[in-house]
Amino acid sequence: MPDSTPHIVRAWLESLSTGVVELDRDWTDRSLPRFTLGEQCPAPGALAPAPGLVAGRTYGYFLNPKGEISFVVPLEHGCNVDATRDLVYLAGDFNGWEAAIGADEWRLHPAELDGEQVLVWTGEAARFLGVAGQRFKFVTGEHQWLVPPDDAPNVARDDQGNFNRFLDPQRTGWHLWQFTLGAPLDLAEPRTVTWAAAAPGTTRAVPLVPGNFFYELKTDLPLGAMVRGAATVFRLFAPRARAIRLMLGQQPAPEKMQAFPLARRTDAEGAAGVWETTRNQNLHGWFYWYVVEGVREGSGRFDPTVRVLDPYALAATSREGPGIVLDRAWVGEGDRSFSTPAWQDLVMAEAHVRDLTANAPVKLTAEERRGFTGLRKWVESPEFYLHHLGVNCVELQPVQESDKRTTEEYHWGYMTNNFFAPESSYALAPEAASGVRELQALVKAFHARGMAVVLDVVFNHVGEPAHLLLVDRLYYFEQDAAGQLANWSGCGNDLRARSAMAKRLIIDSCLHLIEAYGVDGFRFDLAELLGVEVLRDVEAALKRAKPNVILLAEPWSFRGHIAGALRDTGWASWNDGYRDLVKEYVGANAPAERMEYFLKGSPWFFAKWPAQTVNYT
Repeated sequence: MPDSTPHIVRAWLESLSTGVVELDRDWTDRSLPRFTLGEQCPAPGALAPAPGLVAGRTYGYFLNPKGEISFVVPLEHGCNVDATRDLVYLAGDFNGWEAAIGADEWRLHPAELDGEQVLVWTGEAARFLGVAGQRFKFVTGEHQWLVPPDDAPNVARDDQGNFNRFLDPQRTGWHLWQFTLGAPLDLAEPRTVTWAAAAPGTTRAVPLVPGNFFYELKTDLPLGAMVRGAATVFRLFAPRARAIRLMLGQQPAPEKMQAFPLARRTDAEGAAGVWETTRNQNLHGWFYWYVVEGVREGSGRFDPTVRVLDPYALAATSREGPGIVLDRAWVGEGDRSFSTPAWQDLVMAEAHVRDLTANAPVKLTAEERRGFTGLRKWVESPEFYLHHLGVNCVELQPVQESDKRTTEEYHWGYMTNNFFAPESSYALAPEAASGVRELQALVKAFHARGMAVVLDVVFNHVGEPAHLLLVDRLYYFEQDAAGQLANWSGCGNDLRARSAMAKRLIIDSCLHLIEAYGVDGFRFDLAELLGVEVLRDVEAALKRAKPNVILLAEPWSFRGHIAGALRDTGWASWNDGYRDLVKEYVGANAPAERMEYFLKGSPWFFAKWPAQTVNYT
């Protein structure tokens, strides 16, 4: 191809038969570009430039046919803006950034763009495109800056660590081209896009990846290993898998197991990504893994050499698995006798299971002192000091299966491997799933002491081995435009909580912990990474099951801070401002007025009611 021909930089599907090709600059030729996906080459009549919603969603702006520039905030597909309540402004190098907040001339207004609801600002283009690289961002009237998506291609980090979008006069929406195919594609098969007229080997092929529609694929069917009388159903959601095998046995050793294929359902559930098999036997207490096969290269690769712990396994023998089949009737219900205290009456202590028992003055075996049973015996002791301190709520650091390598290893638990299984190293007999009964008994013991139990849960990333990554790397994890895993957690990966089944996984896990163990609430680690919209949906689902559930957020990550955005929700936030001030105040380096502000509940910035802030040290 001539050097003057734009390069293809990426391509994605908007549905199974439509998609977008992105060039490195606007297409200015009068003839239409010609791309190929191999045997499916879009005909010229099925191609169209995509300034409008596609460009607005991807770049945050586009140039319309009149030569005006429009800045866009889409209100669907995971937006954290409530257009009925939030005022949103355009801010950037061109208007003094914060000076734009509250100025009506920079306010975005509701509109419909290509069939979707958006907020839009439109004006003369010259002042924005005359100088390349001008930065911009969207901000609410309450000074909440909207963080660009991880996969936005026009994002740069400034000297203060802020991530802003930038304007490119050569990419104004006319570098994006929509195509339509004559037949739907199979997500399990890899595709690439290149120039149709190029000689082989003269131009780089770009992978064709799924777009937003893919992350909305979902099922409402029960998932996991389900005992149903004399049969057991194994069901997994894996939308891009080519094949899935179940490894099943009465012993946890893989060489003692048999393999059975799962079949993709032939109905709409199968089209979404549901695989299952039914064994005509009650398999309560048996052990199992999955092996998931698919493409072996690229950002969506699978690895069939690694055994996968079922994301919905109710118990596991270790971080690698296997999972343990448990009849939910055997699991039963957690303690229902306790009345959860009102939020404003909570006196909380954050604690680690092993730290509480390490030097507890009660007679325990070495195995008991490492886990749930030892802590339960200490809680039941007349000498249990948290009770005497007046604490009425304990926040336990993570008790779900984490990636500690040995039973003896000390681990805080913030690298979770499974969101349903109790930590196997805290159990006396993990292969017998004793952790289920032991954790139930521990929660009941705290309740008998008059203490609520809040669990610290880590849904923003996963530990190693990253089983979800092997179920579907693209669906469950945030990636940038180059296909690299996002890492705002600082732990190597960020869960894509806005994917429909990732959000359901979070909700189902919390509901299970409420119903099976009787816990009173949760503290969400690095909740900023989940997003306000996901947190609202989690709140609604959990309050239907337990109206007085305690919901606490650690409202930050390495990416940003959402405490202000949570003020209009039923979440309370850990208050890092109070934490930092206390260190200064006790050294006489902070004024009393600042301490008074925090003691009043950090009104308006952190909270709209005093118990919405958790003052901690």
